[in-house]
Amino acid sequence: MEAAGPVSTAGKFVVVGGGIAGVTCAEQLAIQFPSEDILLVTASPVIKAVTNFKQVRTFV
Repeated sequence: MEAAGPVSTAGKFVVVGGGIAGVTCAEQLAIQFPSEDILLVTASPVIKAVTNFKQVRTFV
């Protein structure tokens, strides 16, 4: 399997898994830490995405 783009081997955060939970985690990290590098590692050539959700609680 080949990489979808340029491969980075470093990141402030590394998320393992390209499923719904992994992608959501990476998205939230990007929102909370916009200047940090996030590396998403997955074995699948498909990255899942959530397009419709309702946040029911805010963390403080």
